Parts: sequence; C-alpha cells; structure tokens
Amino acid sequence: MGNKDFNIEKKIKVKIGKAQITEKRINELNKLIVDLEFDNRQLRMEVNFLYCKLQQKPPTKEDYETNF
Repeated sequence: MGNKDFNIEKKIKVKIGKAQITEKRINELNKLIVDLEFDNRQLRMEVNFLYCKLQQKPPTKEDYETNF
C-alpha cells in the first residue's frame, strides 16, 4: 500500500509542477499582450499625428483617442 501512496503523491507533485509552469507561461503571455497593446496605441498616436501634420492642422484630443 505504501508504494501505491508514493506513486499517487508523485503524480500529484508532477501535476502541480505542470500547473505552475502553465501559470508562469500564461503570465508571460499576458505581459506580452499588454506590451503589444501599448505598442499598438503608440503607433496609432504617431500615425494620427503624422496624418494631422500632412493635413496641416493641429492635432486635437480626438485625434489621439483610440477605441479598443
């Protein structure tokens, strides 16, 4: 019976380890998504600024607002 308990305990530890690795990876991917969203906003602001400059009008507050 002791060997069976050891095997169950070992399987539980392996599953916990895999879950921790998965959680770490999810956190890394979430951080990447946030960084990409920030970069996207920055690029939109730059494009809007350049577009306004080409039209020779000063940018307005609405030019910098982005909808997500």
